[in-house]
Amino acid sequence: MKRLLGLIRRRYLPDAVVTCGVAGTCKVALLGGKTPVNGQAAVYLCRDFTCRAPVTSIEALEEELERF
Repeated sequence: MKRLLGLIRRRYLPDAVVTCGVAGTCKVALLGGKTPVNGQAAVYLCRDFTCRAPVTSIEALEEELERF
């Protein structure tokens, strides 16, 4: 998770809301239904109440952020 968050923090994303939590313990409604993928930390990029498929690797996150 630290590597994924580090990548996000290095980008200029003025309208982004970033939140994280541990599966099954977080009470933040925004994270409802968002779970790790195959035991790995996952990033869900959402816009206008629609989330893309989760990504778990730095490379996949870089690609998604370029398209976002």
